[in-house]
Amino acid sequence: MREVEPNGALGRLVPVPPSKLHKTLAKSKTKLSTYDDTIDLRKHYLVGPFDFDKSSTIALRDWSALKKKLDEHDVEDDLLGQVKPL
Repeated sequence: MREVEPNGALGRLVPVPPSKLHKTLAKSKTKLSTYDDTIDLRKHYLVGPFDFDKSSTIALRDWSALKKKLDEHDVEDDLLGQVKPL
């Protein structure tokens, strides 16, 4: 989420877990907005681990789309579904 400035520009980043989205929106004193962006994972070296809530899941269609993109860019995906305990 991002705060929305009076001029409509996106402002400060507000991290919100998916399970608290509706509660955060209801309590916020400023206007908040969700946004999408395309990120080149290889260029920005985006790596895990990612700490999702127990209520957060990644839809199979999204995993499939990610794997397809990895194949298009000839990126190995053999560790994609691996979960290592912390």
